[in-house]
Amino acid sequence: MTALRSIALPILLFAFAFLAVDYARNPQRYHEVAIVASMEPLKPNPNLPTFAQATAGLRGKDAPSAPSSPFGPNEHLFKHSRVGDRESTLKNLYMPWSDYCTAEGRKRFGDSLTTYFWRRGNETKAYAKNWGREGAEYIKREWGTPDDLRIEQRVAELYERGFIDEATVKPYVIGHIKSIIGDVKVQGQPCKG
Repeated sequence: MTALRSIALPILLFAFAFLAVDYARNPQRYHEVAIVASMEPLKPNPNLPTFAQATAGLRGKDAPSAPSSPFGPNEHLFKHSRVGDRESTLKNLYMPWSDYCTAEGRKRFGDSLTTYFWRRGNETKAYAKNWGREGAEYIKREWGTPDDLRIEQRVAELYERGFIDEATVKPYVIGHIKSIIGDVKVQGQPCKG
């Protein structure tokens, strides 16, 4: 590799010097624009299908169409994502007790709670802002499933036992968690010694 560098550097310097000298002698050569030929726009070929024709058959008759929603065309995707967030959060809320005190387990637990409460809080605000009372009622039902109630109860229980503190989750979700736990007081410190 060093042999290549020792050869390439002098060649590059020579080429640069040659171009610099040539530019000094003939600057107009580098400032002229040569028009090679005028170009005509492409015309459709009747023997080839258009993009619309070529892709028309890709969505088969059996392909499920997304149900329409007053809350946007992607609501079915958001709904599916909420289910995944709940499952992940529940899994981390019911992990073995010892995992709550390990660095890896605590990080996974905190990240899961942060993701869940961040999304829940943001959607609660956004649906009310974008769709008014109807959006607020809809998203309240969406985040009021039996699994959401289990998550709230478990968060309050883990907070009371001392497994959740302000260092567990990101600061922007503390308010959501405090609104759920209410008057619950911490009763222990299981990860201390």
